[in-house]
Amino acid sequence: APEVFWVTEAGSSGKLSERLALRPTSETALYKMYALWIKSYKDLPYKRYLSNQVWRYEGKMTRPFFRGREFHWIETHNVFATMEGAMEQVKEDMETTYQMLQDECCIPIIFFQRPEWDKFAGAVHTYAADALMGSGKVLQLPSTHLLGQNFAKPFDVKFVDTNGEEEYGYQTCYGPAQSRNYGAMIAYLGDDKGLVLPFDLAPIQIIIIPIIFKGKENIVQEKVNEIYNLFKDNYIVKIDESDESVGT
Repeated sequence: APEVFWVTEAGSSGKLSERLALRPTSETALYKMYALWIKSYKDLPYKRYLSNQVWRYEGKMTRPFFRGREFHWIETHNVFATMEGAMEQVKEDMETTYQMLQDECCIPIIFFQRPEWDKFAGAVHTYAADALMGSGKVLQLPSTHLLGQNFAKPFDVKFVDTNGEEEYGYQTCYGPAQSRNYGAMIAYLGDDKGLVLPFDLAPIQIIIIPIIFKGKENIVQEKVNEIYNLFKDNYIVKIDESDESVGT
């Protein structure tokens, strides 16, 4: 694959007898183990979450959050007894993405089934979320892949069904694309004055700014404390105790 980093030399030993690939994603590493771990229909559905570093040789210009050559990668890999079960997982992945991005991150998205030339290599179908940025460019965010038996057969991911017959599993994989989601949130919600965060994700949700009048300092402070105590149990609240004037 064009995006794979290949290691051909190591340390003082010089050239390696066999080149090694830096992992761009985890299917080939993980599914060898699935062939050992999954034996029976009782093991299914088999769902696993993986968090690791990956490397991709991006020939285009790299950009923080959006396009990097090394980044933290979160992925899920699942096996089901039927294609219908696998497709239900794909739908769940899409619903999770809508909830995370639209409801929590306030980024409007829409899922599209990718055409053959743009789907994940080896997948039956790929579904990816697109977001329209303020620049007018479209940014691809999380994607979920219906793998069917296309990986199960070469990696021998099989199970014994209720009739005692061996069958290949039906698989899915999903990449939440967390770092790119952060970048999308910054790009979509930010303005000329800087970063804007959704209320539920903000490190400070409510700021109380006292406006002090001479001779009424205690009255104002009592009211500030009253408001703080009213909200502190359910929200992240801060009292602005700086010496700055209101509006500066």
